[in-house]
Amino acid sequence: FHSLLYEHREKICSKASDSLLKILQELGPAPPQVPRKENANVELTLDNRLRRAAAANESAQNPEQLFSETKFQIFCLIKSLPPLEQLGTLNDPVSIDELLNLAHNHGLKRDPRITEIVAGLQQNIIQLLSLGILNREDKLSLLRKDVVKACLNLETQTSKIEGDLQRLQGVFANIRDHHKFLQQQITAYKEYLDNVRQSCTTKNKKGKDDKKSADKFVKKGPFKYTHSQLERDGIIIESDIPDDRKSNINFQFESNSPGTFNVNVLYRSRGVASFQLQLDELLERQHNNELEFQLDIIKLNVNLLIHLLNKHFLSS
Repeated sequence: FHSLLYEHREKICSKASDSLLKILQELGPAPPQVPRKENANVELTLDNRLRRAAAANESAQNPEQLFSETKFQIFCLIKSLPPLEQLGTLNDPVSIDELLNLAHNHGLKRDPRITEIVAGLQQNIIQLLSLGILNREDKLSLLRKDVVKACLNLETQTSKIEGDLQRLQGVFANIRDHHKFLQQQITAYKEYLDNVRQSCTTKNKKGKDDKKSADKFVKKGPFKYTHSQLERDGIIIESDIPDDRKSNINFQFESNSPGTFNVNVLYRSRGVASFQLQLDELLERQHNNELEFQLDIIKLNVNLLIHLLNKHFLSS
């Protein structure tokens, strides 16, 4: 592969400044292939010299970026260390050199990677000192002040997050309590529905079939209400019946089978219309918060209508 690259280097590398061309020129022609008996595996550690050189040039050319990176690495180093009394406080922190020494000792005992980070920081500080950005006489005060500011900002953000977390936990607790309340309401509603259904049906005796039990259902009603009375009680919400005829309109409720209610509309004792109500349908409307029931000529309040039916037909 080396020999092929070197042979065709002029075609592969179109520019004289190409990095691959420089590497091939330094390597020169490929050595001859060794005999099989002399062949052996050789482990080589590759190093990107060009990237390393570019990084060094960039650091040398951009001192501000080097300072920012050094500050950030020290900030991350402090976060990675456990709480130590030797670090001091935010108002009276240790010096950068003392911090690096503590981190180096901690890395020797716990985490070797920290010692590598410390070595890199020491090299960065040396460069910053040579560039005149930092001063050893004031104990690197510029770098230390910026690190302290970053720590203070972190403390402020942490306090804000903790406050937000407490508020969210309070909201979550309220939602959980409301969910528990709704579950209790659903359970109570199901119990109520079961009781209503049981009260609407005749209990079967042992040894008797359902048909005989159904035949025992006792017809209930009729119960008569005037239009004015239902309107005054809030059961009738809207009505298309003319006002001059409302006084002669009566509604007659009766039940011939469990859960089914026949309503006859009478005008001066003569039937003029009729409709049928199903208990399950009314309860479903109530559960879905559909509290208005529109018929041909009137609109009824579902809650009050169920109360009326329960009063005459469903109570024990």
